[in-house]
Amino acid sequence: SEEDYPRGIFPQIKGSCAGSRLYHRKEGAAVFGEKSEALGVNTVGWAYGPVFVDIDSDGLLDLYATTGFMSFDRRKPDG
Repeated sequence: SEEDYPRGIFPQIKGSCAGSRLYHRKEGAAVFGEKSEALGVNTVGWAYGPVFVDIDSDGLLDLYATTGFMSFDRRKPDG
């Protein structure tokens, strides 16, 4: 529980167990923003070998990610 860790550490631990992450570099800056939840990247759990590829030939890159763990709770991402 949160009380077992120094202040601010528990949210980091929870975040690292929430599935794969995707970061996007903010234009014109050396700063990266986390986009995983907004784009649904972490809904596949932990992805192995994710790749950007134009799957539907629309000229835009799509993110293709496969999952590697069998889930104990199929309603939630692995991890």
